[in-house]
Amino acid sequence: MKLKNQLLSGFSAIVGLVVTCAASARGDDSKPSAKPDEPRSTLEAPKEVAKPKESLSDADAELLSAHKLVHQDKIKYTIQEDPVRDAEFPELIVSSLGQLTFPVSRVRQSPLISVQAVGKTTEQVKTELVAGLEADYYHKVTVTIQLTSRSERFGQVVFVGSIIKGLLKLNPGEQKKLSDAIVEKGYTDYAQLRKVKIIRSEPGVKKPKIIVVDVDAILRKGRKDLDKILQDGDTIQVPEKGLVF
Repeated sequence: MKLKNQLLSGFSAIVGLVVTCAASARGDDSKPSAKPDEPRSTLEAPKEVAKPKESLSDADAELLSAHKLVHQDKIKYTIQEDPVRDAEFPELIVSSLGQLTFPVSRVRQSPLISVQAVGKTTEQVKTELVAGLEADYYHKVTVTIQLTSRSERFGQVVFVGSIIKGLLKLNPGEQKKLSDAIVEKGYTDYAQLRKVKIIRSEPGVKKPKIIVVDVDAILRKGRKDLDKILQDGDTIQVPEKGLVF
C-alpha cells in the first residue's frame, strides 16, 4: 500500500511538470499581447534624423572677407539696377595683370570697367567699381561681389639678409603668420627679432609699404595681436643684432 502511494505521488509530480513545460512553450496566455500602437522600448535606438546643412561659420566668413585677391581667383558679381533682368553676369577671373574687368551691364557689347584687384579685398574692389559705375553709367548703383574660388597657384615670400634668406612657399589660400614663417625658416641668437620688416608692394603705389613687427614679443610674451598675415610677394628682412660690449 505504501509503495502504491509513492508511485501515485511520483506520477502526479511528473504530470504537473509536463503541463508546466507545455504552458511555457505556448507562452503565458494570461498576459495581454502588445498592441501595434504601443510605444517602443526606451532601449530601442531612435531613427537617425538628418542634420541641417551647416552654414558658413563666422571665422570662415571673416577669413573670406579679409582675403586679398591674387591671380586666378574667381568672383561673381551683380548690379541690382541693371535694366537687363533675364541674364547673369559672367564669372570673372583675376587676370595675369592683376585686374578684374567688369561689364557695366548685361546688355550685349556692354562697356567694360577694369579695376586693379591683386592685393585688395572684394570690399575694396567693390568700392572702386561703384565709384566708376556712378561716375559714368548709373546715378546710384548697388553692387555685390562674392569670392567663388581661390587660386590653386602657390604664393611665395622672400627672406633677405644675413640671418634668414631664401624663399618660403605659401599654399593656395593659406593664412601664414610672420612668426610662424620665421620659426619655420629657423633663426639664431644673432637675429634681431624686435625689428623684423615686411616690405610690401601695394597695387598702384610706387613706394613699397614697410611694416615693422616685434616678433620677439610675439614668440616670448605671447603678443599674438602684433602678428601679421603674410601676402604673396612680401619681402621679409630680419636684421642682425649689433655687437654689445
